[in-house]
Amino acid sequence: VVNSLGVAFPSLKTNPGDVKAIIKEEEEQFGRTLDKGIREFKTRMKSGKISGDDAFLLFTSYGFPIDLTQLMAEESKVEIDMPGFDAKMEAFRQASRASGTFKNRKDMQLQAAQTAALAETMSIKPTDESSKYQWDTKGDGGEFNATIKAIYDGKEFVDKCSSSMEVAGLVLDNTPCYAEQGGQIFDVATISAASGAEFQCDDTQKYAGFVLHIGSVKNGELKVGDGVTIKVDYQRRALIAKNHTATHILNFALRAVLGEKVDQKGSLVDECKLRFDFSHGKPVEPEELAKIEEICNMEIQKAHSINFENVALGRAKAIGGLRAVFGETYPDPVRVVSVGPAIAQLLGDSSRPWGSQHSIEFCGGTHVANTSEIYKFVLQIEEGVAKGVRRIVAVTGPQAAVEATLKTKALSVEVEECMGCTGALMVKKIGELRLKIGQDKEVSLLQKKAMLNDLDKLKTKSLKSDKADTKAAEKRAKEIGAEIAAQAAKEAGNFYIATVDAGSIDDAKALSFAMEAVSKGCDSKAVLLLSNSGGKLAVLASVPKSLDGTVSAKAWTDAVLNAIGGKGGGNDSKAQGQALDTSKLDDALAAAKAFTGAAGGDAKSKPASSGGKKDKKKGGDKGGDVGDKKADDPEAERKAKLKKVKKEGGKRGIEIEGAADMGGLQFFCTAVEEPEGDIDLVCESVDAMNAEIDPNEEERKGGSGHIGKVVFSAGAEQLAIVAYVPEAKQGELSCEEWLRAVLKNYPSGKVIKGGAAISTGAIPTDADKGVFPLKIREGLILEANNFLRSKGLFPEDDGDDDDDYVFGDDDFPS
Repeated sequence: VVNSLGVAFPSLKTNPGDVKAIIKEEEEQFGRTLDKGIREFKTRMKSGKISGDDAFLLFTSYGFPIDLTQLMAEESKVEIDMPGFDAKMEAFRQASRASGTFKNRKDMQLQAAQTAALAETMSIKPTDESSKYQWDTKGDGGEFNATIKAIYDGKEFVDKCSSSMEVAGLVLDNTPCYAEQGGQIFDVATISAASGAEFQCDDTQKYAGFVLHIGSVKNGELKVGDGVTIKVDYQRRALIAKNHTATHILNFALRAVLGEKVDQKGSLVDECKLRFDFSHGKPVEPEELAKIEEICNMEIQKAHSINFENVALGRAKAIGGLRAVFGETYPDPVRVVSVGPAIAQLLGDSSRPWGSQHSIEFCGGTHVANTSEIYKFVLQIEEGVAKGVRRIVAVTGPQAAVEATLKTKALSVEVEECMGCTGALMVKKIGELRLKIGQDKEVSLLQKKAMLNDLDKLKTKSLKSDKADTKAAEKRAKEIGAEIAAQAAKEAGNFYIATVDAGSIDDAKALSFAMEAVSKGCDSKAVLLLSNSGGKLAVLASVPKSLDGTVSAKAWTDAVLNAIGGKGGGNDSKAQGQALDTSKLDDALAAAKAFTGAAGGDAKSKPASSGGKKDKKKGGDKGGDVGDKKADDPEAERKAKLKKVKKEGGKRGIEIEGAADMGGLQFFCTAVEEPEGDIDLVCESVDAMNAEIDPNEEERKGGSGHIGKVVFSAGAEQLAIVAYVPEAKQGELSCEEWLRAVLKNYPSGKVIKGGAAISTGAIPTDADKGVFPLKIREGLILEANNFLRSKGLFPEDDGDDDDDYVFGDDDFPS
């Protein structure tokens, strides 16, 4: 690449190491895309054919080339609907062409044929835009007179337009409107005629020198040759100008803090925000972000004048320290915009490095007259958008700054309230707040990082102080289980129901410990346990071998979960689940008893007063058909499940990226709920975690592909485990070796697939040996971390033996 393209692009020769890194990353990414596409192809080919919709989804959503889909279909002797695919692609292309400001409306772009017709056939001169700079930057400006030279209806030029036309484009002889270019969004305006006709301009675009005012006639009729008056929305433009000038200042601050290697890679400024893309190979450190924001606000407070002047391109390029955007073509003369120094000063002393002391750029956009008009600069987002490219989003102006401050304050209050919680409830609230703060894009980024840091410190402190309480709660759960076993053994009948109150411990874990003791002390009865003392309402049922065929543990828990709005899983011998509403304990007890009656049993139960929390309202029998329900459409059910898995994985990826960046980690261990022990679905979840962040999506997802990880998912049948090591880390850690280290203490555990990047394994449930996925999961997370420590890849601890609470599944509540 360097040898063949180095002459055309000299920067390739300057940084060959960066070129190699980018190529390697692209190859790695394409490999992951192929793996993901192959898995999805195999899932969809089970129906016997690949539909046009399937092939389209593989191509657009999974990045799987259509020629590979055709090749695999041919090898698998599966039919593929290519006409259906072609039809979907053509519809997609048409929708893409019509997208933009006027979605679902006509394509109003002027192509070469139309601009040639304007210039040659109609002898119309390019639009005079000189008046766009004549305005008061505080939000006011005059009206301007113009003449309609042409009217475009999206297909051809017409003589007139009226309200009967959905959208029209006006070409005027001159305009004060700013046409979208250089990263600055278009102006909107009202265009009116003496006849009373009014045209609302919603978009302004420029094609080959002709400015097209796109909008609709609100009333009356406009004709070619009509004289009109144009009034720009200068209040809106004033907000845009604040963000545009702030973008120049940000560019200056980035170079001051991160160094001269920073290059602008793109920008967008509108009335709501500014967005700036720049070259930088890693996330910007919190201290650097603080310095960047500080420099921006200092420049604003200095109340610099904004100076601009058209200068001969050669003289302008000679200004000391000035840097133009790589690949950009500039007019001659070019407009120089300076924040501070007068243009004459810049031209008079070319030896002085003006560009390293002030913001000086070539720019044709509209700006404030003085930096004090910007009021304040607030960073909101710093993220990666491509290999070696970072993005900053910020807001300016009094209203935006105040709104960001108020939202930050509201979140700060929630953080303070969280400090008053304890135990599992605090851990749960910390997880919820981390997610809420991480997803909020309208608060100060620096304050956001500070709040996340406070939450991390709070959780560490809480987990250490609660460690003894948690272990005591586990011990108490086992003691309660022994008491229940003794009581159940005395009672007649085949069923026994009891509640467990072990204190501040996860309800599902409390029941797991209690049932372990019950199974040892009473192996002749079907037992169902309930707990709501840890923040959720959990259910666990166990049926001994002696009662096989007479009752189903899953049917029993289903009856309870249906009554309380919960969900769960399991089999005939053991099943579990949980609901969010802890007040429905009485409903759960009633449903559990009603089921045993329907099954021909006589359930005895431990008095609820010695167990969990109760609500004053009494619940009735909300049972009903509790047998396993067969899905009406297994494929639809699988797709719905896959959607949930990907959504959970995408969110987990963002959480992992944030936690790993803050902790300086290169490897991470966590658990996910939705796959419920399904290996293929856990792989899909890992893919979603590793997916590149799409800057166009409202909700950020994925982003942790550079972080190695072991992901656990507990189901009724097995604990599924997927290990992932990115290519850049494979020299430090073997993916399969990491997985085997996790499995080593369980002889029944096995490696399903070994690989350098992805390895999968599972440990099956074994009730006789006390191997329950949910129970063993946390210990295995600790084992995965210990293996990293043995390799020197895990941060040293402080010797307090609390690692099992650092990266457990509770870190990310479902």
